[in-house]
Amino acid sequence: MGKKYSLTSLESFSPEDQTRAPVLALPLLALTLASAAWFVNAGLESRAQGDLALAGKLLAIQERDSPPPAFELESFEGEKVSLKGLGKRVVFLNFWATWCPPCVEEMPSMERLYNKLKTERDFEMVAITVDKQWDEVRRFFRTYRPGFEILIDPDSSIASQYGSSVYPETYVIVDGRVRAFIEGPRDWDTWYAEAYLRSLIRGADGANLARAN
Repeated sequence: MGKKYSLTSLESFSPEDQTRAPVLALPLLALTLASAAWFVNAGLESRAQGDLALAGKLLAIQERDSPPPAFELESFEGEKVSLKGLGKRVVFLNFWATWCPPCVEEMPSMERLYNKLKTERDFEMVAITVDKQWDEVRRFFRTYRPGFEILIDPDSSIASQYGSSVYPETYVIVDGRVRAFIEGPRDWDTWYAEAYLRSLIRGADGANLARAN
């Protein structure tokens, strides 16, 4: 018959048992910790996916999976900005106009959303106006200038390539693919707007880190 161990004290073990016990315990402890870490990570991943799905539903997004039309447009500062130059970031791409009341109403909450996310290295907000000339846009921003990129598409050619002719409309580009389309204005101050983008940013950050390694 095998030996029966008492729980009272390790001193009751034989020298051989005292040597064997820690050796057997270490692999068991490592396995327990690894299992716990797996369940925690799986739970966090599942929660993140759930947050993304819920936030997307509340935002009423239309899921897409298509390559975005490339563009190179003039910025508010007179520089050329291209989609390619934005790399693999999560790009919040909004088409708007100064003569569009829903666009004007939406703009302040867009800026507040940008201010919450601007420190994220894998996020970029771009607003492309379809106004015919910069004078109209500069008058619109005469008292303030948002921190995100303002570009101009004077002949609406880029907007048309994306399929936009009624404004505002927003596209979310992730890892070089259009993943979401949002028709019409939104209140970007909502918790689910921020949660949706943060979920995508976390995914992009992980993917970019994997590429770097």
